[in-house]
Amino acid sequence: MVKRHSHDSYVRSVLKDPARTAELLQLAARKNRNLAQFLETVRLDTLQEISEAYSDTVSHGEGDLAFTVKIASEEPRQAELLVGIIEEHKSYPDSGLIQQLVRYWFQIMVRNQKNIPTVAIVLYNGKDAWRVKRETMFPNYPEYYHRIGLPFLLEVVDVREIYRDEEIPQISPKIALALVALKYVFTGENLEKHLRAAMAGLKSLPREEAEDFLSQTFIY
Repeated sequence: MVKRHSHDSYVRSVLKDPARTAELLQLAARKNRNLAQFLETVRLDTLQEISEAYSDTVSHGEGDLAFTVKIASEEPRQAELLVGIIEEHKSYPDSGLIQQLVRYWFQIMVRNQKNIPTVAIVLYNGKDAWRVKRETMFPNYPEYYHRIGLPFLLEVVDVREIYRDEEIPQISPKIALALVALKYVFTGENLEKHLRAAMAGLKSLPREEAEDFLSQTFIY
């Protein structure tokens, strides 16, 4: 049995808000051309969470985030088309990622969203660089079957590539603090160095909300 770690619930609490997910995607798209192309096709202001997203509670414990977003089009009929987004967080290279995402995709999109086109976005903050190679779904089968691909587009976003440290004051408070925590969680000296700048933004939030989020961050 794979145990779900507290860092997943922390990331989920930050990105559950569509506005914060939209901000994160826009930041990440600056250096991720594939993500930028995706954002050009949709209207982020229509981003909506799929409530009660699929959760494999036996092996994972907590549901992962999923959203729908409308296509960007001036043609009324096309503008009503939806795209699905599945968000997943990884703090280490996970060889079981594809199988996990396929399960999520089927349960969330096929069963509940009428099989809409889907983009799976994995937020990664592990110690080592990780590029998920384009995998053959059925490598043990004859070559004919190797043409079968994933039922969704997959983008891995490395936290280290999302922003520059000097940009912290320009990012919204919760996203800024979460990104700093994720980026430097394995290097305590750098975390302490950049945490102060990220915490400064919390002053713009109601005190109780800021203190609660700060507590969640330190627990993470």
